[in-house]
Amino acid sequence: MKLKNAVALITGSSSGIGAATARLFAEQGCHVVINYSRNEEGARAVAKDCEAFGVRTLVQQADVSDDTQCQTLVEATLAEFGRLDVLVNNAGTTKFCAHQDLDGLSKDDFLHLYAVNTVGPYQMTRAAEKALRQAGTAPSHAPTGSMPTEATGVSWEQSANSRQLPAIQARLKDVPLNRGVFFIESLRLIGS
Repeated sequence: MKLKNAVALITGSSSGIGAATARLFAEQGCHVVINYSRNEEGARAVAKDCEAFGVRTLVQQADVSDDTQCQTLVEATLAEFGRLDVLVNNAGTTKFCAHQDLDGLSKDDFLHLYAVNTVGPYQMTRAAEKALRQAGTAPSHAPTGSMPTEATGVSWEQSANSRQLPAIQARLKDVPLNRGVFFIESLRLIGS
């Protein structure tokens, strides 16, 4: 898939891996939707960086744990660009606590983590499916097992710190873009 003049929606792209992904796509001539949950300032800075490559951007707030907001995010993308070619499910969250501190993570914390990190990618994929199919970039089958691996064949199971970001960016450039849905999982910038 050629990225020039394509449209990519990247969840959680106001910082970290999502921001780096948006910049890499923009560098290839892809118009990008910068999504954020709380960091509007970061999202606008990423959009400015992307626009320097001569592409159009849309900055849009949405919490991927909320199904209605996922649908609204896709609708805003289609209203702005008239199409959606690529969905990058990057939004994620965590709560740090010592492994031996079982009280450090409440039921509500766990449900929030699950809603963002597991349910969110499903809701975004479902919301974007029709547009991706119209663009001819949707997966050819519904994933049945581990959604990230089966849907795309792309899965990184490593922790990343800020020293590893250049290597991750280089690796991302080599990902074959043969499907419109990409899952970036288990990547966290420690300290970001």
